[in-house]
Amino acid sequence: SSNKHGTMGVVHLTVSDDLEGVSSILKWLSYIPSHVGGMLPIVKPLDPPERPVEYFPENSCDPRAAICGTLDGNGRWLGGIFDKDSFVETLDGWARTVVTGRAKLGGIPVGIVAVETQTVMQIIPADPGQLDSHERVVPQAGQVWFPDSATKTAQAILDFNREELPLFVLANWRGFSGGQR
Repeated sequence: SSNKHGTMGVVHLTVSDDLEGVSSILKWLSYIPSHVGGMLPIVKPLDPPERPVEYFPENSCDPRAAICGTLDGNGRWLGGIFDKDSFVETLDGWARTVVTGRAKLGGIPVGIVAVETQTVMQIIPADPGQLDSHERVVPQAGQVWFPDSATKTAQAILDFNREELPLFVLANWRGFSGGQR
């Protein structure tokens, strides 16, 4: 299923139907040049580029709110680093201690690699080739690069390079966890 592929890092985006799929493809294409070496498709942003970044975390940082903003408890918009409503997260079901995607800054498309600060649960599916295998759920600490999240980071950087996007890395890692990929 596409959900399974999304959690294994096989697909960049999962959608619920064909129309949403076509819409997602068109949105993705709006971030990249029309041809190799072409100009980035710069658009007028929804919010002014000179705006202050109003999202300031009190305890732990939500990387998505830092990237694209959020509503506070009173329904007031707190702008993030990048243009409002421009962030498209990719590979979100896989290697969840890293957040990757595309956004716009002053209407300019960019690639983003950010750190998940909260502990996430990694689902390790059962191996169909082993009869005694079963699905496992393993916690992964936030701000730690695991083998899967390091691979996801490398994949995202390669994708952004191929798409000729400027890269922003919002780095807040506290360590690496070794192991096998």
